[in-house]
Amino acid sequence: MPKQISASQLKNLDLSENHLNGSIPEDIGNLKNLVKLDLSHNSLSGSITSKLFQLNQLSHLSLSYNYLSGVLPNAMNLFSLYDMDLSHNQLTGSIPKGLASSTGLDALDLSYNQLSGNISESIKHLRPRISLRLCSNKFSGRISSEFVKLTYDESNLSSTSNSFPGLPSYLSVHFISKVEGATEDILSSLKDENIIGNGGSGKVYRVVIDQTGNTYAVKSVGHGEKSGGRHQKEFLAELLCCISSLDRKLLVYEYFEKQSLDKWLHRKKRAASPSQSSTPALDWQKRLKIATGAAQGLCYMHHNCTRPIIHRDIKSSNILLDSEFYAKIADFGLAKILSRRDDNPETASAIAGTFGYIAPEYASTFRVNIKTDIYSFGVVLLELTTGRQPILREEQMNLAQWAQQRYRDGNFIVEALDEEIMETSNVEQMRGVFKLGLMCTGATPYGRPSMKEVCNILQSFRDTIF
Repeated sequence: MPKQISASQLKNLDLSENHLNGSIPEDIGNLKNLVKLDLSHNSLSGSITSKLFQLNQLSHLSLSYNYLSGVLPNAMNLFSLYDMDLSHNQLTGSIPKGLASSTGLDALDLSYNQLSGNISESIKHLRPRISLRLCSNKFSGRISSEFVKLTYDESNLSSTSNSFPGLPSYLSVHFISKVEGATEDILSSLKDENIIGNGGSGKVYRVVIDQTGNTYAVKSVGHGEKSGGRHQKEFLAELLCCISSLDRKLLVYEYFEKQSLDKWLHRKKRAASPSQSSTPALDWQKRLKIATGAAQGLCYMHHNCTRPIIHRDIKSSNILLDSEFYAKIADFGLAKILSRRDDNPETASAIAGTFGYIAPEYASTFRVNIKTDIYSFGVVLLELTTGRQPILREEQMNLAQWAQQRYRDGNFIVEALDEEIMETSNVEQMRGVFKLGLMCTGATPYGRPSMKEVCNILQSFRDTIF
């Protein structure tokens, strides 16, 4: 890095994923207006200058994946700090008490360093409900139950021993939100009779904590899978806690009483479910509410994150419903962060999605971008308006192909709509959402609308109801 930096009005500095070496210059402290600094994935070494921690406008700091060493200073004036990632370095000492001044700190990742000290003392000055990652350090002691409200029988965090059945190697617990109860209850509930879902990236269990009676959904995945735990907004399922070993990861989510959308849409699935066999089909008002909520969650992923996130497995079984039928996007097992350009596709390392929801261009390119998500969401809109499943075995085609073919052949759209719920008062809205589904599942990716446009259209339909 250059030794002299004098761009005092600079607000964003991103030099990540380069081949920078040497130390972070002292002159970095001259950037008084700096809001975001990303020097991750380089070969920087030496200690981190204390002047960096005096930048009181700084909100996002990432120095991960370097060779930085030394002790973090206790004196910090990072009043605006929102997230800080210093993981995968060679830092020593303890967590600085100066972080207490960062009252808005939402995410702190210090994993894969050589930090030490008593874990309870180290984190007690941090605010509750912080997304905190401390694994692969040299901390000792127990995590205070007062801080995280989650206890477990492991006396030394630097030990390689394990006191939990079913997790044969080193266990670490990452607390993202308060979870009332004990890890032992979670682990002992991972039984076949508690399975409520079995997705492409792992089984999902319903877990009730004996001590509190609270219910959670726990997903078990292999360590090769990724999760989108930090993307927690109103229409995204909230990840509360992660329990992991070297070969297994348990993701603890809020529990959704009404479970997934597919169990309410398709007649065969309703008939097969004891709790829903006598339940009438979802009325149109609820379906439109669900479509709008799910669209807002996907819109946040595409347009409101620092870098766009593609879900890669949007489907009706990954849209969860609470007791009031508010929808949230779930299962980030395949989610990927796009590069800096929104339209830059990524080559998938595994099959991206579920048959019936996969965009046609993926078959020839094996590449995904936000338009492949939009195609999948379009299939969900077609499910909501027709009540049909994504694969139509009798017609030997998928739902999107069937809908596009009917429209091209000049058939009346009304004949394709779900007759169980269609009424004179809602038929025009159902036609409109069906057409939106056709737009989203268009053969040409660039002809598909953005999720912002989809949200606006769905909201306009809802506004006519209320």
